[in-house]
Amino acid sequence: MPQSVFSLARLLGLGALFLGLSLACGGGSSTPSPNPAAAPDASRSTVAVDRASGVRADGVDRATITVTVRDSTGKPLSGRTVIVEVPGEGASVTQPAGATNASGVTTASVTSSQAGSRQVIASVEAEGGSVELSERPTVEFVAAPATKLAFLNASLSATAGEAVSPEVEVVVQDRLGRAVAGVSREVSLLLAAGPSSAGLEGTLTAQTVNGVARFPRVVLKQAGTGYQLKATSSGLADATSPLFEVVPALPTSLTLSLPGSVTAGSTVNATVTIRDAFGNPAANYQGTVRFSSTSPGAALPSDVTFTAADNGSKTLSVTLSRAGTWEVRVDDISTPTLSSSASVTVLPAAVAQLVLSSPPGPFEVGEEFSVEVLARDAFGNDATGYLGTIHVTSTDALAELPEDYSFTPADEGRHSFNAVFRTAANPQQLTVTDTATASLTATLSREIIPAPPPFAPCEDVTCEVPAPTCAADGRTYVAFSSACIGVDGLPTCRDRETRMSCPGAEGICFGDACGTADRPSAGELAITEVMHSPSEGTTDYVELHNMVQAVRNITGLQIELIVSGTVTHFTVESPFPGGAVLLGPGGWFVLARRGEFDVNGGVPVDATLGDTFDLPADGQLILKTASGTVIQDFTWSSTFPQTPGRSMNLAPSMMGAQAQGEPQSWCDSSDHVRLMGGDYGTPGWPNESCGL
Repeated sequence: MPQSVFSLARLLGLGALFLGLSLACGGGSSTPSPNPAAAPDASRSTVAVDRASGVRADGVDRATITVTVRDSTGKPLSGRTVIVEVPGEGASVTQPAGATNASGVTTASVTSSQAGSRQVIASVEAEGGSVELSERPTVEFVAAPATKLAFLNASLSATAGEAVSPEVEVVVQDRLGRAVAGVSREVSLLLAAGPSSAGLEGTLTAQTVNGVARFPRVVLKQAGTGYQLKATSSGLADATSPLFEVVPALPTSLTLSLPGSVTAGSTVNATVTIRDAFGNPAANYQGTVRFSSTSPGAALPSDVTFTAADNGSKTLSVTLSRAGTWEVRVDDISTPTLSSSASVTVLPAAVAQLVLSSPPGPFEVGEEFSVEVLARDAFGNDATGYLGTIHVTSTDALAELPEDYSFTPADEGRHSFNAVFRTAANPQQLTVTDTATASLTATLSREIIPAPPPFAPCEDVTCEVPAPTCAADGRTYVAFSSACIGVDGLPTCRDRETRMSCPGAEGICFGDACGTADRPSAGELAITEVMHSPSEGTTDYVELHNMVQAVRNITGLQIELIVSGTVTHFTVESPFPGGAVLLGPGGWFVLARRGEFDVNGGVPVDATLGDTFDLPADGQLILKTASGTVIQDFTWSSTFPQTPGRSMNLAPSMMGAQAQGEPQSWCDSSDHVRLMGGDYGTPGWPNESCGL
């Protein structure tokens, strides 16, 4: 029994011992428990960094911050929440992952994208408010070594002559492609790719700010694709931009390309190109253009509208059939500044027909008369290059005909010969045929009458031969012969004429003689009178004056009437095929809306231009040669004489002077020069003095 009691006591004692040990050791748990009664001490606690210097300012490289929290006795405080701050631009703090451990320790870290010294501030949460620790270590961040450049622009575009968009930006980077903000470098731009003739202009050098160089105005003037910029800076690897395109600027010019010479009737290509101010084809042009020409009967394209597929250029067909030098013009129908012209010389085509001419007759048996053979192409032009041989036959077996004749270059497609018929008939025929090409043939029919018997009175008669003259076509010389015949028993002189084309492509007949006449050049023709406000029944007219003492050939003279930006074209043409319009030395020439003397107010007119020749009170007249050379450009306005029913006259003393285009050099026609229709003017006559 006593033994049993002892054992129970021992057991109770051991149990109490184990319970005490268990309580003293915290029940076996290793997690520290906060001691709310102990406050963190700002001075006893510590803040330390593992790297006080040499940390790269690249936003990645970091310094570790170790905070140890203690109370006033130096005892570590576990389970405490610590907040870390690192003031300064670019700094980024990673806060502690948890409370302090049993040793009172917790860690944080800091990075920076900006170089410089940064101070670390740590505070500990506690009852009554957080406690800021006294120790404040610093971390020195240094700029990451810059190794290369890179473009920040994901895409670029440009219009010729304007800045590349968006603004070009180039950044300095380290070897890992991270921006290096704390460096200052000079960066230059070059052209890495693009058309070989392209050039880069504008802002091409810039200093980096926070590691980025900005180029506000980078300009390319040549349109094209495949452009690429290159950025360079000493010691850094170059960078290239994304590929981009430069599109043309707005259209500013129109050009027309045509061959300088063509053969009559042949179709040639006319290329119209619209360009911007920098010479780039305006691929964005979608306007409509209109063709015109000074050449009569020209086959021109209808109005044509450009599309994006044309890329600013279009080739069309033009056919000119009249020999000579002519102007072909193209105008944008909405934009007068988009206009161009080209001068084209049209050469005769190959011979297609022979034409015979002679005086009309009748001719007497045995009477000699002249015949002219003219070679022409299919369009009525003189075939000046014809070098064939002709053979002459007749229905009169007794006719006296010339031998076969071979044309020479000097003939320029024309040749005259004489023939004599010996048999009376109506008609007798004379035929000319090319010996190599039988289809080139022409026949002339004339009445041949019997010759009168010898008439004694004519033996003593000498006929006066009329002086030679010029035909109305301005190119034909007319010579005369005269012979005495008996009419009703009396001696009678009968005149016969012989016609001859004046030689040479520019041959003319003026003043009863063959010669040549130049086309007028700049300043040789002057507008000396304008009837812009006639009364009802009187025509609008313009008077031209030949300022030189020499004949001028004004065939094909171009007149442009411009009213409020609208251009109307007129051409001076001879009413005779192949004829010439001539203006004598110091002479006058009147162009009018209506030409009939009895219905135009009594205005003597040399060329009628039609109802579209409607002169305004203010307008512009431009005189040009057939090839497009400007002879005179005259503009009048409301400051010039404006009296209705009176023409305005240029004072003779101002003709050819620099002031001839000034209002003070012009005056109204006076009461002394009244026209048949009641208005006043001097068309075709010298002007009044205007008191000057």
